[in-house]
Amino acid sequence: MLSNRPGTENCLMAMATTVVSTMFIATISGTCPTARAQGAPASSTAVNATAIRIINQTQSSVYATLVLGQPPASLPANCSNPGKQIVSVKEAARHFKSSVAHRAVTFIAQAAGVSDKGYYQLKPGEIITYQPPTFSCTSGTCSPAMTYNVFFTQKKYDGNPNNGCGGSKVFGDGTNLAEGSINFAINGSQGTGCARADAADISAVNGINSFIKLEMRGQAWPFPDAENSSFGHNANESGVYGW
Repeated sequence: MLSNRPGTENCLMAMATTVVSTMFIATISGTCPTARAQGAPASSTAVNATAIRIINQTQSSVYATLVLGQPPASLPANCSNPGKQIVSVKEAARHFKSSVAHRAVTFIAQAAGVSDKGYYQLKPGEIITYQPPTFSCTSGTCSPAMTYNVFFTQKKYDGNPNNGCGGSKVFGDGTNLAEGSINFAINGSQGTGCARADAADISAVNGINSFIKLEMRGQAWPFPDAENSSFGHNANESGVYGW
């Protein structure tokens, strides 16, 4: 994973173009807001939180599926409090805004009782932006952490982990992922063993149905971008896992 040092303003951006002609082009990108707790005066301590943007650059609607990671079942050593983390797509959707006027962002669960996985249909050219919320904490102002991956499909995600209509004849339904962990250094965690840095990468382990490009903005990302190639040509691509 590409990771940055905590405490610096940073952004995460990614671009995805599908391999198969029947699919789509999408982009995930980020901004660098200086977030403050709601109602906090201008003189209060600010927190630099990582934001995410997801963009559909095609001429047709596509589905973006968001999958959220969960906190560990047991705390790591030297971590007494893991801090706040967004763990449901319903909660995450509250902080996404659409570029389409008067359109609410809702991630729809593929099955009843599923809270950590949901899809949203992006209109052509639509941008949805995750705007990190903030809350008061012992250090002043914090923002919840989030571990996620996003993948894109032409049809609704139906629960099959490989229903992405990928470009390989052997793994025809594989999807590649834009994935990351953000805002762990500012989520109110307590202890030197807690997660501290943002990270991002492209996973092509389950197959490839998109060309994804990550662009990181900020002072401490080790690489400015990462981009996957076609199936079988990713062994030496920085920030890309898979072949």
